Amino acid sequence: ARRRRQVVRARACARMTRAQKFAAVGVAFASLWAGALKTIDMSDDVRRLVIAAPLYAIIAFAIYSTAYIIHAVWTFPECPRAAEALARDVARAQRQLIARRVLPADAFDATSPPHRA
Repeated sequence: ARRRRQVVRARACARMTRAQKFAAVGVAFASLWAGALKTIDMSDDVRRLVIAAPLYAIIAFAIYSTAYIIHAVWTFPECPRAAEALARDVARAQRQLIARRVLPADAFDATSPPHRA
């Protein structure tokens, strides 16, 4: 059992997390950007473009992230059975909190599920 835990820990440490991948790409981009600024002889227009490249990258990432989130929300599936089950669970939890006197009895109607907005 001890050996198995060591193997599991080693595998977990061997995988790169998303933050580590993001940091690696950021460091690679920063080193290429700094190298381009110092070593390449370029005109003033190109130099301004290279200096602004990180800002353009951040703006592009923000646009991509916003579009991705909008798409994910737009295509999010509706689950009516799951919503009903959640409403029942919330109502049951409310009744239990009232029974344990954590919430006052007149806080809401505990016999009906919460209303949708």
